[in-house]
Amino acid sequence: MKEINLQSGNAFEWLKSLHKNIPSKLTDNKLTITNEGGHGYIKVIDVQDGLNATIIDCSLKTAMTFRRKPYQVNSHYVLNLFTSNTLVLENDKTLDLEHYNITFYSATTENSYVIPANTPIKAFILDCSKEWLRHNIDGAISPDCTSILTTKLLHDNPVSIYESLDYQYSKFLRDIYKDGKEKSLLQLHIYSLELLNYFLKKLVSQSNKPELNSINTTDMVNLQLARQTIENQWTEYPSNEELAKMSGMSLTKFNSLFKLLFGLTPYQYHLKFKLDTAYTMLSQNKYSVSEVGNIIGYTNLSKFSAAFKKAHNILPNEV
Repeated sequence: MKEINLQSGNAFEWLKSLHKNIPSKLTDNKLTITNEGGHGYIKVIDVQDGLNATIIDCSLKTAMTFRRKPYQVNSHYVLNLFTSNTLVLENDKTLDLEHYNITFYSATTENSYVIPANTPIKAFILDCSKEWLRHNIDGAISPDCTSILTTKLLHDNPVSIYESLDYQYSKFLRDIYKDGKEKSLLQLHIYSLELLNYFLKKLVSQSNKPELNSINTTDMVNLQLARQTIENQWTEYPSNEELAKMSGMSLTKFNSLFKLLFGLTPYQYHLKFKLDTAYTMLSQNKYSVSEVGNIIGYTNLSKFSAAFKKAHNILPNEV
């Protein structure tokens, strides 16, 4: 396994470092991996002054470890979304990222990403400077939210946050990689800003629930598994009793912790996921409204339209 030490917080310098270590061609901030090294590409774009985005869609023939060295101060922050078999280590401690596909960390955090050989890697990475983050959260959101984010992020202690992909995060990734075509600069600007906005809003929401800290690691992982089960079996909702048993909890504890973590009851989450899926299907223009309604379990078109409008503020035929 080859190890690459990444010492620069600048995404463009990081790309040059990869070019030196991976058989590739580097043109206009796009690294195209040659057959000798694998296939695919890694591209960095300048979204705004102080904010960069990196798109990764590739596979490497050689397993690699990308080790990021810590800085003395938090000069920048990195948000990663990925859907690949990637092992992450923080201070040489393995993180269980089977259920966590989102990482956010500051410059003073030391971590490594271990990429297996011949494994598809899809990731969207945002790198922002401390000045950019301070400027964009100051006054852009409510004073209470600004205070929470300043307390949690704008200091020089290591910051590490891990999350699982919910529907909205997954939608970001689907849109970015849709049709296998590279997106325009304008589209990537929009995705970058919407993604950061969504992440920061979720961070504020979680900070307003200090009781989340009382959920132990085992229960947290089991709740994430229950959520994934609901999503994977969205056409036929498993009973709460089944989900609780799978999670190793009593029904009362499971229902309580699930709502605390995800803000919805298990059935409400199931219903929201179905209606979000319906929105995605309708936006693809492959199915009629009645077909989508039937697919997600509504035999009555009026009831489907009412539920859809309640969830999305528009009727299905307006998508």
